[in-house]
Amino acid sequence: MGATASLDADTVAVEPGAQVSCELKVRNTGTVVDQFTFSVRGEAAAWASVEPPTLSLFPDAEGTARVTFQPTRSIGVRAGPVPFAVRAASREDPGGDAVVEAVVEVLPFADTTAELVPRTSHGRQFARHNLAFDNRGNQPVVVHLAASDPDGLLAFQVSPAVLEVPPGAAGFAAVRVRARGPLWRGSPQTIPFQVTATPAGAKPILVDGSMQQLPVIAGWIPRAVAVCLALAIMAAGVWVLSQRAANNAVQAPLAQADQNFQTIAARVGTEVPSINKKGGGGGGGEDGGTTTTTTPGTGPLGAPTFGRVEVADTAGNDQSTTGRFGLREGQILSVTDLLLQNPRGDTGTLAIRRGDQVILQDSLKDVTSKSYQFSAPIQFHQDQDLVVEVTCDNPGRQGTGTCREAVSFSGFVSGPQDTAQPSSTTGPDVQATEPPTT
Repeated sequence: MGATASLDADTVAVEPGAQVSCELKVRNTGTVVDQFTFSVRGEAAAWASVEPPTLSLFPDAEGTARVTFQPTRSIGVRAGPVPFAVRAASREDPGGDAVVEAVVEVLPFADTTAELVPRTSHGRQFARHNLAFDNRGNQPVVVHLAASDPDGLLAFQVSPAVLEVPPGAAGFAAVRVRARGPLWRGSPQTIPFQVTATPAGAKPILVDGSMQQLPVIAGWIPRAVAVCLALAIMAAGVWVLSQRAANNAVQAPLAQADQNFQTIAARVGTEVPSINKKGGGGGGGEDGGTTTTTTPGTGPLGAPTFGRVEVADTAGNDQSTTGRFGLREGQILSVTDLLLQNPRGDTGTLAIRRGDQVILQDSLKDVTSKSYQFSAPIQFHQDQDLVVEVTCDNPGRQGTGTCREAVSFSGFVSGPQDTAQPSSTTGPDVQATEPPTT
């Protein structure tokens, strides 16, 4: 008793999201009518089926069934060969099962996106952007990065220029922009540019951005100088008029007294010196002085910097995992931009703290790639680390029990630049990085 089985193909290929089938032949080698039940073994069993699921065969009779593979279009189904086996289990002879083996080739698919943060930067000659590249395909992607502007008004530095991004992950690069010439005065000038992300073997992805170049001499300065000059002229005029009035008030009594003395002198035949003559006695000249002019300006925020904190949290453990970006003694971190990353679609909460103070909290289901820009920088001191806290309810598309989130930031750091310390972390699989400041 028992059975034999065979497939019409040793290897079949299928693209995720599509389906492919092969034919299974089964022969009853026993002496009685037998029923055979089919099942698929191996990694492909999750997305394989057999129709019909059972066959009843007379002795020495042969039947066919169709094995269909339909993998889902997700990062959980990796590209490459996947071995499988089909088992035909005999109801009458449990020891007479037939097993046939083959391979299903899962073809690769690409699903990539790129985002520039911030989309528009501001600066007199220099500006900084961050590029986030997400790989939602089922194979690693090597992407080449470059930037250009149509009018040749800008120079660019992209670091790194090549990213290798695994499936279900995100890669980041810094895009530094420099204006080729200064804008001395006038209105700010917006200069558009494009960052090109070219995955190997795929079409380039174009990301638009712009730099708003600010004038070296701000527009309000000439107006402020004109107003100050007008006020100074008015003040000088008022001072001159007040001095004339004071002199007139003093000279009138002196002139009258001089006339009286001269009248008396004429009567007695004696010449009296005029008391109203300007002579060299104790002087009443103008006092000297100094004028101090101050112009408003911003305080020094320090050197531009950017960093990234990655946090991995086990789903459903009723605990949170934190990653932190620490500062050395005397350093102050001023954060102007934040980028929250949840490329796998995890659920839960993500919070950003300054020490023990929560300054931002978001639900992960509302976050895929979310940016924040602050008009007034958020400052962190040496005893107030930038802390990222993740509480994971359910992992998304990565197919494991772990949520992975990331927070990138840019801003300025002041204080000792050569004593930046690595970030301290708590919890499993947490990473924090601090690229070098410029």
